[in-house]
Amino acid sequence: MQDATMFDMRGKAFTVSILSFLAGVYLRSFVVIDFFFALSILVASALLLLFASRLSSSKRIWCVCASIILLASSAGIIRYELSEHVSDAISPYLSTPVTAEGVVVGEPDLRETSTLLVVRVESLSVSADKIPLSEKVLVVAPQFPRYEYGDRIRLSGKIQLPENFTTDTGREFDYRHISQKTEYNMRCFRRR
Repeated sequence: MQDATMFDMRGKAFTVSILSFLAGVYLRSFVVIDFFFALSILVASALLLLFASRLSSSKRIWCVCASIILLASSAGIIRYELSEHVSDAISPYLSTPVTAEGVVVGEPDLRETSTLLVVRVESLSVSADKIPLSEKVLVVAPQFPRYEYGDRIRLSGKIQLPENFTTDTGREFDYRHISQKTEYNMRCFRRR
């Protein structure tokens, strides 16, 4: 009988922790919460869990429940924050003539006047310096030569942030908003 009650409590604790995690992700998707604030809540809830062992059994249950909710929701906030992190290793080289070497890691997107390529840049040469990187960038390349998935390429040009544009329906296409939701930085690499 006691084993069944313990199993039921673990199931409830698991359900509460999953729901709290999802609530943290949901909250962070609408409200900007600093990463370090969420991390401090995580540490405080872990300390609260340790403190719970010194309380009487009726207070201990509430303290453990509160710490599980805080732990899981702050973990959800931190998970969301980490998923939005976009590396900025290329930003210092915006509008600077560079040479990049990398591999095409996405299927080429043939357009009317150009080809869009997702390239994993492995090195960037600026002046005489060669900088090792591991960044995905969106490359706007000429239609010819044709590139394929897996091709190792070398490009010269300037790295630029893409400009927003108005679609045929009158809506503005916001590249910066899209770049936060994708796995690569939306930066155009135009040939010289």
